[in-house]
Amino acid sequence: MTIARTLRGAAWIAFAAWIVAAPAYRQLAGGRTRWVPTWDLYSNIGLDLVRAQYFAVRRGPDGAEERVALDRYAALGYDDRKAPRWLRMIRGEGGALKIGRELCERLGPGVAVQVEATIATWDGWEPLFADVDDLCEPIAPRRVTRRRRRG
Repeated sequence: MTIARTLRGAAWIAFAAWIVAAPAYRQLAGGRTRWVPTWDLYSNIGLDLVRAQYFAVRRGPDGAEERVALDRYAALGYDDRKAPRWLRMIRGEGGALKIGRELCERLGPGVAVQVEATIATWDGWEPLFADVDDLCEPIAPRRVTRRRRRG
């Protein structure tokens, strides 16, 4: 055997030992060092996604409100399979507002558009637009706090 082959074998064995021992050190012994990083694969995939249900609110002449759930695809004239990506997958507050503005334009004056929405954050689903009565009126943009958890 040559020295190069012996060194390659030793390096391979050391690397294989590292692959097995590093996760065990972190998960079983609770170890934390800069040499054993946290597992971050797929950690940001669902952040900023919005679950939303839109409603049309019509006010009658007597002041009574009628709140009707909207199918955003049908209301905007799309088949759910052929709808544009911004309509199928709502990303962030801006995406939810864009759909609200489109619904306001399509439904016309005299109809208020409301939404019950939640946004995916590091701390779970947080309410979005809880204090907004009508998406057809101008809304000042807000930022949802997105703290990254470590460890």
